Amino acid sequence: MHTYRQYILPPRQAAGEKENSVKYLKPYFIFCARVTTLAWRASPPKNLSVLAAVIISALALIACPILLGYGVQRTLENPDVWRQNLAVLVILYSILWLIGQSFRYLFYPAYGFIEQKMQSRHMADALVTSIGADPRARATLGASEIAYAVDAQAASIRETLATLYLSILPAGVGCIAGAVSILVMGGVPELGIFCGFVALYLAGSMPLIARHQKFQGEFFDGSMRIFGTLENTLSLWRESRILGAAPFLRDRYAQGRLPVEAKALKSYRYTMLLHTWQGAMLALCLLAIVLKTVLFGDGSPAQITGTAVALIGVCAAAIGPLQAVGFGVSTIAVSAERYRQAHHKIAAHAAENSGYLIDYVVTTGELSLRVDARNLSETSYGVYTVKPGRPCWVRGASGAGKSLLLERLLGVRATNSPTRLSMSAPQGTLRFVYLPQEAGLLVGTAHENVAFGRDIPVHICDRYLQAVGLSEFTSSGARCHDTVVGESGSVSGGEGRRIALARTLAAAETLNEQKALSPATVMVLDEPTAGLDAPTRARVWELIERAAHTAIVLVSTHDEDAPARQDDTVIEL
Repeated sequence: MHTYRQYILPPRQAAGEKENSVKYLKPYFIFCARVTTLAWRASPPKNLSVLAAVIISALALIACPILLGYGVQRTLENPDVWRQNLAVLVILYSILWLIGQSFRYLFYPAYGFIEQKMQSRHMADALVTSIGADPRARATLGASEIAYAVDAQAASIRETLATLYLSILPAGVGCIAGAVSILVMGGVPELGIFCGFVALYLAGSMPLIARHQKFQGEFFDGSMRIFGTLENTLSLWRESRILGAAPFLRDRYAQGRLPVEAKALKSYRYTMLLHTWQGAMLALCLLAIVLKTVLFGDGSPAQITGTAVALIGVCAAAIGPLQAVGFGVSTIAVSAERYRQAHHKIAAHAAENSGYLIDYVVTTGELSLRVDARNLSETSYGVYTVKPGRPCWVRGASGAGKSLLLERLLGVRATNSPTRLSMSAPQGTLRFVYLPQEAGLLVGTAHENVAFGRDIPVHICDRYLQAVGLSEFTSSGARCHDTVVGESGSVSGGEGRRIALARTLAAAETLNEQKALSPATVMVLDEPTAGLDAPTRARVWELIERAAHTAIVLVSTHDEDAPARQDDTVIEL
């Protein structure tokens, strides 16, 4: 049975579908809760220190204008000592302002630790999710496309954390502290004006944020699509260089980006409208509160002046950050949508009409594999029983479906109808090892590629590297520390093929030695000698025949020198 992770967010609301605001916002709250949980798991003490620093900084910024207003009042009331009062005011104001602006940045390394640890863990989990995705859908996606989705998902989490910790939290603290300060210094009417403009600010911002989110989501969706086009174009660099097609490919790619550019421009337009609306509400709020205080305030001129100065500063400090909140909410909405779209790529789900995955039925008994080729290949109608002793050969012309049959047998490609693969093993447990036609290599040493994260002893890795003619890559060889693929090094196609073969053979031996876990192995090899010279091919065939004594071996090959016998099992396509 195959199970897959569900989306962290539901699909976007369909056109014309009516939902109340709570239900509409629920997935975004869930997303924020997930990000916060990931951050908290990174380091609770560091989270507490960052949150405390952010709150202290926000309160200090609200206290600055209150101190300024009080200082102005004292200075006007005591003109004889105005220099001393002003000097003390400047010193205290500077200290508070420094705390408000810089205190939280003292804890920025802690915040960076949280962000990077959370991001790294999530990207590693996304890698596992992609590997475990439905093969029917995963096979249709390119590695670069999924890598882009993983990076985009990590960016969504990173941006949401920054918005929550560095934007929404300080703005919320400042707004609450500002409202309390306005109530104490001005009174209920001033507080009413402040709350009224905050309500207007939010009411006007929400529809603009929604439109901004819509076009940002469409922009990201288009970017992911055009990224696949870019990957395809870059893969044709040899052909385009030789045929002089660079101008054609450039114009074709630029034309494909035009819809993406249009969505981005619409997003920028709503960014402009959002900034303009928020700035206008802030200015009007300041004007209304100051006029109320100056025209209708009680007290001496010094008191009114000091209160007006304080209220101006408090309103600016309380409402100003709400501009960042407006875009922060938009950022979260866009990030959540981008996360959802990226998750759709990473945890790929197959469509209803995309075929069936093979159903394995393993029983206890003599090691054997019953292959029903009628459902594994459109061109073969036999049923074969394969046992250890000799390889089973999969033969056919190019394009006949040999690789397709093997991948369907391994459960990484869909079949056209429900299919059961009957297997038996002495302890009812059986595992596969696989050499694909285009074997990939890790960015690492040959040893790391052979072990491939499994507990394979060094001497076994060395044995099979020597067996495939790569003694220089063994633990005592001259190239034991060489990187076999990547910017810092590479191997030839034939060497890479042999390293991948050594990985498969070493894995099979290790599994057979771990009898408590896996008493039987099915080795599937797709063109194991492709790209190898004659002496190396002979050495490889000898290794494969030897492996067939203890494992079920299925081999697809075009090699005319393959040691097939007349009495061997052959699946002809």
